[in-house]
Amino acid sequence: MRADPAEFRLVSPGDLQVVLSLLASEPTEWLPIAGGTDLMVLYSAGKLPNRKLVNIWNIPELRQIEVFPDTIRIGAACTYTALRGHDVVSREFPLLA
Repeated sequence: MRADPAEFRLVSPGDLQVVLSLLASEPTEWLPIAGGTDLMVLYSAGKLPNRKLVNIWNIPELRQIEVFPDTIRIGAACTYTALRGHDVVSREFPLLA
């Protein structure tokens, strides 16, 4: 059975600190999302456990790829297209690109 959209709360803050505050305030209630493929499958089946969703897609810090001398940091909302187009990722980590 499909879920009822009125039962859900979706917020889309543009600030990482707001996202972190929400997650810290009710850690088992909020589900961070950055896209919707898997989410929509669960929703359509009526099996999406979390009713509070926080969209992290618009958080710039979570879409970055940062390169350090011995580390690379890939943000949680970074796209596969961004990975494929990144010089260091495609050269040093070809399995990711």
